[in-house]
Amino acid sequence: MYPEKVKYLLLFFAVLIISFYTTAQTTEKQDDDEALQMGIEILKRYFYEDNQWYITKPSVAKDVRGLINFIEDDPIDSVITNISKSFSQKQTYVFRLPENVEDSLTVPGYYPFPEVSQSINKIGVQLQTEFEQKQANIPASLFTNLEGKLNLVPEGKGMQLFTAGIYTMPNDLQIPDVIPDSVLNSPADFQRLVRIDSDRAAYVEQKRIYYNDSIVAAYTDSVKNVYGQKAFEQEYNYQVKRFTDSVKVNNYNVLRSYNEAIVNAVNDSISAVLESLTNYADFIDSTKISMFNLNGNSTDLRLKSGDEQFARVWLKDVQND
Repeated sequence: MYPEKVKYLLLFFAVLIISFYTTAQTTEKQDDDEALQMGIEILKRYFYEDNQWYITKPSVAKDVRGLINFIEDDPIDSVITNISKSFSQKQTYVFRLPENVEDSLTVPGYYPFPEVSQSINKIGVQLQTEFEQKQANIPASLFTNLEGKLNLVPEGKGMQLFTAGIYTMPNDLQIPDVIPDSVLNSPADFQRLVRIDSDRAAYVEQKRIYYNDSIVAAYTDSVKNVYGQKAFEQEYNYQVKRFTDSVKVNNYNVLRSYNEAIVNAVNDSISAVLESLTNYADFIDSTKISMFNLNGNSTDLRLKSGDEQFARVWLKDVQND
């Protein structure tokens, strides 16, 4: 019975010791990682950041940066594998939006801004000519009750225009405010006065009608101009918008096709360069050795970091074992 308890106690202490050892290893690795990261940050402070510390030997700085990149970056075999996968996947490495094409003015089919401005000016000139010969659509209610709207001079009130100084009475139609008795007692002078008064009344009525007609004409022209200009601007804005929208669609499609061709060419170039660089990196990351037997026959072995492929080589001794 006691040996059985001793066995369990020994097993317990063994597990406890292994746990302490594993924990100590984990803690030690964490401390090493923290120390490594701290060291990298110190080097970056002096070799990467733009501060008041100056590098005395550029070649050393290049080596230090290379060492930091080597530690921080993924292993080269992982990088080569990932890039090689992108070749089979036809991956797009970079892209550019059509609106970022810098040489758009040289792209065939692209409509430049100066030509757009000229076309817009032509639209305005053509519409102006059309609307000069076109009657504007004006509501009939604007031409009713003009006497009240325009404050026209009513019939029999024409003398208001002369009293207000709008018109001046000719000298030959002047009638004194007080008629002398000599005129009243003379039939000839009285008849002449009656004729002057009749001519004067006709002249006043003529001026009243002319004044009202001029007011109505000015009002009519103003209404026609307002509604004509409004109709012109609506049609002008519509045609300009339709034209500029078509230009935008055209230019976008032209630049999109052009940009796609450029993007494809750039990505093909990048793919070719990456393939060349990965082949070179794969070459410098591996080493080939040749092993010779007693008969002079050789076997080539390729040594590469991170390569999980294994090769079995039989080496025979003098007894051919």
